[in-house]
Amino acid sequence: MLLLDHLISFTLPSGIVYPYSGVGEIVSFLATLIGLPFIIIGGWLVIEGLVRPGIQLFGRQPSSASSSEEQTQQQSSMSPPISKGSARRGFSPRTVIVGLSVLVALAVADGDLIWWITGPYPLYTYRGHSLGVNAVAWSPDSTRIASGSDDGMVQVWDATNGGNVFTYHGHASDVVYAVAWSPDGRRIASGSGDGTVQVWDATDGRHVFTYRGHSDRVQAVAWSPDGRRIASASYDNTVQVWNAADGHNSYAYRNHSTPVNAVAWSPGSTRIASASDGQTIQVWDAANGGHVYTYCEHSRGFVQATAWSPDGRYIASGSDDGTVQVWDAADSGHSCFRYSQP
Repeated sequence: MLLLDHLISFTLPSGIVYPYSGVGEIVSFLATLIGLPFIIIGGWLVIEGLVRPGIQLFGRQPSSASSSEEQTQQQSSMSPPISKGSARRGFSPRTVIVGLSVLVALAVADGDLIWWITGPYPLYTYRGHSLGVNAVAWSPDSTRIASGSDDGMVQVWDATNGGNVFTYHGHASDVVYAVAWSPDGRRIASGSGDGTVQVWDATDGRHVFTYRGHSDRVQAVAWSPDGRRIASASYDNTVQVWNAADGHNSYAYRNHSTPVNAVAWSPGSTRIASASDGQTIQVWDAANGGHVYTYCEHSRGFVQATAWSPDGRYIASGSDDGTVQVWDAADSGHSCFRYSQP
């Protein structure tokens, strides 16, 4: 669902039509107080599928003397055209699309016009892979993107124009399921169906070392926020924590009895959360692997994703049961709320 579905047009006393009260107040304040000829408000929007960009031009609202029929027609024209659904099916899973959805509000000095431009608006499509893409990750400085594919390659490319920087071939023909940048952006770790995690130089793809502690495919890889350790989750039912400098194993967390799909560090690098096919997320001490508690509120299916909030107070988890659940990261794991379709 496009976020713009919920934008509401209304008229201020000045007679200018504005989308949504928050945006309208900003535009009104800046245009009136500062006297700018136009205001641009941009941001990322969450969408389902790919929606064709649309443009709408709005004039003044009809005067109070206008007929109710004219007002109804004017009001109905204020919703930007939205086309959902089928566009997504036209793109190959081998591509990575980078796009920006924007809302542009144009406030002319006399209050006559408002322009809406809705998206998403594709910046470019990266087509360097020959098979499906499983993982993408931005560099910490937002200048590059790494993508891992079924073709066994990790490709690093320029985030501004999609130009290929280099291709890492270290996993041979095995599927790459996970990629992660080090916090300083100097290295990349990639997990593969060959059961290894390979660490390599993010500037030129030079191989640094290979971690071989797993006995099955590596599904997820995460650097600790302090950059000192790496945690890797595998279909061998373990999460292994090891030194990011040389690959020396610190310990293996073995409390899961099913494949582990996701792993995430707390912001302070003190705890780790891992999600598995067993409908649970387990939280444990990052120093020694000691179990802290298990979150068991997902009703069915595999738990595929988990993430800590930036302040470390909450954990979110996504499952095949169709819900995202947010819960207290403290020792109790108390559920705060769950997000699901009505």
